[in-house]
Amino acid sequence: MERELKPSQAWEHFWNEVKPDIWAGLDNRQKNRIINANRDHHGLRKNHRNGRVINLGPERIERILAEFAPGLYRVEKNIVFYFDDSI
Repeated sequence: MERELKPSQAWEHFWNEVKPDIWAGLDNRQKNRIINANRDHHGLRKNHRNGRVINLGPERIERILAEFAPGLYRVEKNIVFYFDDSI
């Protein structure tokens, strides 16, 4: 059964449910990519140039899920523009 997840929920699901099953087959570069993404999800890394927190955004989550869990998640993108004609 398919259920809708927010980006952060999809990441948590991947981290808790999918990662343990695929971890042993990953190389160190792939593991570091996933570990850094999780650190960014929790706001633990900062840009060394400006000190700002590095975030884990929906586009990056989508790329990681597509690479490490192909076919398990379906992503829909919805862009909406609103115009206020009372201005």
